[in-house]
Amino acid sequence: MSEPHDALPNLDRPTAPRTRFAAELEERWMTALESDGDASVPSPASTTMSAVEPGNVVVIDAHAPRPRGAAPTAFRVAIACAAAALLIAVGAVVVWRDDSSVGTPPPSRPAPTTTVVFAGGTVSASHSFESDEAQSGDAPKRITLAADGLWVALGRTGLAELLDRETLTVIRTVDTGLTSVNEIVDAGGFVWFAGDGGVVTLANGADATSARPTLRSDGEWTVATGGGLLWAAQVGGSTLHRVDLASGAESAFATPEPISLLAAGSTRVWTFAEPTDTTPARMFGYDGSTGAVATTSDVTLGIGVAVGSLLATDDGVWLAGGGLGAFVREIANDGTAGLELPIAGDYADGMAIDGDGIWIAVRFGNAAYRVSMVKGTIEDQVTVPDRTADVAVDGGALFVASYRERTVQRIIPSL
Repeated sequence: MSEPHDALPNLDRPTAPRTRFAAELEERWMTALESDGDASVPSPASTTMSAVEPGNVVVIDAHAPRPRGAAPTAFRVAIACAAAALLIAVGAVVVWRDDSSVGTPPPSRPAPTTTVVFAGGTVSASHSFESDEAQSGDAPKRITLAADGLWVALGRTGLAELLDRETLTVIRTVDTGLTSVNEIVDAGGFVWFAGDGGVVTLANGADATSARPTLRSDGEWTVATGGGLLWAAQVGGSTLHRVDLASGAESAFATPEPISLLAAGSTRVWTFAEPTDTTPARMFGYDGSTGAVATTSDVTLGIGVAVGSLLATDDGVWLAGGGLGAFVREIANDGTAGLELPIAGDYADGMAIDGDGIWIAVRFGNAAYRVSMVKGTIEDQVTVPDRTADVAVDGGALFVASYRERTVQRIIPSL
């Protein structure tokens, strides 16, 4: 497709009302991110994860003076034999204790691993937005890999930067014309930016510093792509816009409840509806070809807990959130509950698929985690800057964006 179609028409209508949680969540989220870490500032009530118990670790300090007159070699042999016997005895106790205490976990909540060894990673490149004169004081909010590099959405501004994916040097800065950019996707030969003010596009590889308006309307917008289709929606609205990236055909579908979050897979598109005074939070799955609702699933959330990010897979959709501890939760294509995992931190946010696993950014912590979609366990973690908002994966490289530190890093995990 040579030009993005205007199947998403310019809309001249009042801003769709934002849901009860949306405005409050945005304000608390931004306030917490921009604070200096004061404990009095409330943490965002939208995405978080809980700690995985590391298990029982026994440390034995067998440091004793050598007896007088004992030969060094004989002494070492004696110590080695004693230590080996002691370790065998302790190992038997630990194994017996773990087997009897863990038991058989429910399928939706795998038991924590007794001992987890994380290899960590190496930072191969880093970009600081503090040192970028044009973006001084701004910070990355979302990152997306595209054909021509790594795109970075910058905080509350309408600016986005394209970075070289190897060196993270700036290729160019683009003024999207939006008040803020909240989502970026690469689809159909174009980069699509969604945020406060609509959806705009920019051709891949174009040496341009401004984007082309595709849909302009007051209010916040979100965008997703999957299965050769581009989906867009106004946050708080009840209409899904669809563009066929091959033919340019456009259509729109009504949704059962207002849209808060959006994600798209190869055959299904998902919307999340926030809870109201009379209804619980709900996930809706739509058939990508017809737009008909194929899945409805209630999402139980405690008071002060919210969902802030979605990631669609071939098997269903993952929800990331927090407020009382970070978590990720899976809902299958048929609407049944799948794996659920607490992760250390306050709020789980951006996610990215990496083979049979998912990398997860966690706010108010210094680690990003890789979770197995098969086992539902944490398989790896890497140290990252404070308040990581988003992650992206490119082959063996992990990209992390820190809002607090105003950096994007390229990390090579050791595993």
